[in-house]
Amino acid sequence: MPERSADLNHLQAWMQAVITNAGGIRAGVASAEARQQIDIEFEELESVVARSSALTSAARLMIYSRAYHTRLLEAFHAEFPCLLQALGADLFNHFVIEYLHHHPPHSYTLHRLAENFPAFLSATRPDSEAPPDERESWP
Repeated sequence: MPERSADLNHLQAWMQAVITNAGGIRAGVASAEARQQIDIEFEELESVVARSSALTSAARLMIYSRAYHTRLLEAFHAEFPCLLQALGADLFNHFVIEYLHHHPPHSYTLHRLAENFPAFLSATRPDSEAPPDERESWP
């Protein structure tokens, strides 16, 4: 593989690891996945991503990170509209973010993104330790 292609592959894999990290871009830069591609400290971002006249390197990466995570939330909103309505957006989003922290996407497609969400909700429900007849029935 030509050196330029290898460099681009490493850069793309690094950027994906950074912007998709559930802990944010700082955690993404520090992640083993990102460091396998480009081993830098957060303070060295400008050696990989140029700043613009208006934004720092970190701010530019945050745009992609926020867009990525917003898209994942939108996918859950579309797939579970009744649960979204019942819980409200803030609580629903909290559950989704926690789910994604434990079950991060591993595919380029959103097709199977939420396949474990019902089981996750069941396993993490606040009254899961209570006897079945004492649990809330509506969920």
